[in-house]
Amino acid sequence: MICLMQPKRPGEPPASIPTSSAPSVTLPTQKRAGNYWEWYKSFSIPIKNDTSIETSEYFTVEIRNAAGGATLGATTKAMVTLLEDDSAIEFGQSNYTVNESAGYLTITIIRKGNVSAAASIDLNISSGAATAGQDFIKPASPTVNFAAGEATKTIQLQLIDDVFKEGDEWFYLSLTNAKGASLGSSLWGNVTIKDND
Repeated sequence: MICLMQPKRPGEPPASIPTSSAPSVTLPTQKRAGNYWEWYKSFSIPIKNDTSIETSEYFTVEIRNAAGGATLGATTKAMVTLLEDDSAIEFGQSNYTVNESAGYLTITIIRKGNVSAAASIDLNISSGAATAGQDFIKPASPTVNFAAGEATKTIQLQLIDDVFKEGDEWFYLSLTNAKGASLGSSLWGNVTIKDND
């Protein structure tokens, strides 16, 4: 809601002030303050609550063309900031290639938009030619927790360097069950383990 205000002497007629984003606004008498009448008028601008992940946005409201004996004061413009309230979680990188002898693979998960509150998501790891327990070790829990203000999480996945000559192998990643945020666009990935035997 936006409020327009102007002091007036008793008995003076209402002033009319058009705005750039609303029809002409007539300022009615509301209450007396000392030797002057305090006049004000408020109007609402509908705000669309979308689900797009974006930065905070803004627009400007301006009053012009005062009539009815009124003049414009020093402040004729107001900036309105729309704070982003949506958040989404996705892979920062979805496809990885790592040498079998690397020891660990670092998986990056990011949170976009509003990160002011805590959130969580499940990282699912599915075997392909590379098998859990033989080629890599799954985390004890699939849930990845983001603290308030935290936008990036890295998960260290342990690789098993075996002695078998078996060629390159792979397994799959996915993100599900977001809480405190929505699911982003990059939710699937794969990991290729390069054989070193």
